Amino acid sequence: MTPSLPRVFSIAAGEAFLDILAENILSRFPTFEKTRPLAEWTILVPTRRAAVELAKSLKRQAKGQALLLPRINPIGDLEEFFVGSASDIIEKPTPVSPQVQLLQVLGLVEKWAIENPHIGLAGEITRSAVQRLGLAKSLQELIITVETNESSFDKLAEAYDIELSIHRESILSLLQLLHDHLPSINHAQGQISAIDYRNRMIRLKAAAIAAGEHQGPIIAAGSTGTIPSTRALLKAIAHHPQGAVILPGLNTAADDVYWALLPQEHPQYSMKLFLDEIDLRHTSVPHLGLETTPQPRPRDFLSSELMRPSPTTQMWHSVLAPQHQRIENASQGIVEISAPDRQLEARSIAVIMRKSLNQENETAALITPDRDLATRVKAELRRWNIEITDTASLSLNTQGQGHILDLLLECAIDQFSVASVFALVSQHAVTLGFPVDNFAVLRQQFEYSCLRGNPFAESSAKFEHMAQGAHSRSQKAYRSHPLVKALLPQDWENIIALGAKIDEALAPFANTAKAPFSTHLANLVASLEIFNPAADKTTADHRVFDQFIAEIGAAAHHHPACTLFEAALAIQHLLRTTPLAPSFKGHPRLGIYGTLEARLMKADVVILGGLNETIWPKQSDPGPWLNRTMRDLFGLPHPERDIG
Repeated sequence: MTPSLPRVFSIAAGEAFLDILAENILSRFPTFEKTRPLAEWTILVPTRRAAVELAKSLKRQAKGQALLLPRINPIGDLEEFFVGSASDIIEKPTPVSPQVQLLQVLGLVEKWAIENPHIGLAGEITRSAVQRLGLAKSLQELIITVETNESSFDKLAEAYDIELSIHRESILSLLQLLHDHLPSINHAQGQISAIDYRNRMIRLKAAAIAAGEHQGPIIAAGSTGTIPSTRALLKAIAHHPQGAVILPGLNTAADDVYWALLPQEHPQYSMKLFLDEIDLRHTSVPHLGLETTPQPRPRDFLSSELMRPSPTTQMWHSVLAPQHQRIENASQGIVEISAPDRQLEARSIAVIMRKSLNQENETAALITPDRDLATRVKAELRRWNIEITDTASLSLNTQGQGHILDLLLECAIDQFSVASVFALVSQHAVTLGFPVDNFAVLRQQFEYSCLRGNPFAESSAKFEHMAQGAHSRSQKAYRSHPLVKALLPQDWENIIALGAKIDEALAPFANTAKAPFSTHLANLVASLEIFNPAADKTTADHRVFDQFIAEIGAAAHHHPACTLFEAALAIQHLLRTTPLAPSFKGHPRLGIYGTLEARLMKADVVILGGLNETIWPKQSDPGPWLNRTMRDLFGLPHPERDIG
């Protein structure tokens, strides 16, 4: 029987979430209208990976029958999700990307520092480009937190009444500047921040569903409603006559005291907020895939007790004492590996995964928030020619022109030292216009003839002069290396030509004076074209790169005039925080999951990696701007909320 509204379900932790969801969708859950085409269903999931895997599960369970899939969308894919809805008739503002927003914040921080020279923090910002960028990044994170929680700095005036240290009062004046000017900058250009745009679009859809404008069954599965706008959407779907919300791993067996005292850092806390908002008890939420609400399995029971809120831990004496056998059963099949270092940890994980591939149809997954560990595991698996799907987005600085630009920015930050420049020249895609087939040999010839054993290399300003000097010394020295002696006149011509080409690529950076940010960006792009003139501009990565350059160029006026060093610091951070779409081309039986999507995925062998303090769970960082009292005043969650 279909429960009355609001319609909320859960799939127990440890169950195959997406397979159970697919099975219910094929049975036409939640309306069970057998004659209704499945294409009329709308399914919302938290991540793109979950959408891909749900489609695969539906195809598997259809067993070869012709099937028109339902619309499956990640909640964050707004444009695709809102096609055909009431929002189409409303003029939408343009969202400002986080990269542009950082440039805006940098400009305002510089403005504040100039206007408040009497404040110590302002002097530090003026003197140090690194500190200015660091403060701007942490300010942007604070702004994102405020916007995500749909709060504001409207109560800044009240914050001055709190007993604060002097540096906190100077911080409030900086926050006041952002509060007064950042929205007006965007409003003047018909823009809003990306987070505000997302919140508005989600709430717009929630309002449309609540007004009965959505046609057809709609299911939101796997989301916990961590942010207010998503909770509003889940609430609208739960009350829709043909809607249902499916929560991941809701602890329906928790006692009332346990549930009432859940702290913000608890993984069940966001689901508690959602259930409280729709006035639904956690014990009344039915489980999908099970006939009745079950007793928690041993491992679920143990994990629940391990996470019992600290004010109720005195109940362990009565709850755990009679459960000795149950606890022992819960630990069966769990193996701990204490690796002495990170590299051996990655190698151990890779060996476990390779062993799984030797077992017929066995799947294995690494779950970790540690990106460095995930990268090492991928590298270890490549030793056996095994590619693994990692759904975490790569950043733009790791691919194609973005990687070359990142190396060029490193040169600028390192004041174009010979080591940094030649690291750029040694990048496999860099050719400087020379024939590709011969360039690797030419590069090696330049290195051993001009750089090795040259005490003047680090102080040389021109690579062409360096090559000419090496040629001159080779003709006079009687102890030249055999490789240098073997160089022909034509080889020396090419080496000198390579030095001249490097100088040509670095020529735009000869002027060290302050200049507009747009000038530095244009010089970097021009130099990039010389270093890699044969870049493939048809790839998806290059299209993202072109869009990045265009976007930063259009917003360059927000950044004050600066030196190349200051511009390089900012652009490098923007480059390294611009995501690329993840690839799903890895081995079908292996995967690396983040902690968010791991709730929905299932594997035969599950590896939890990076279980070290400050990594998992990550150390909560309150930031330099707001203390707990100020966070409460502005209606912001405490930093520990991110742990849950």
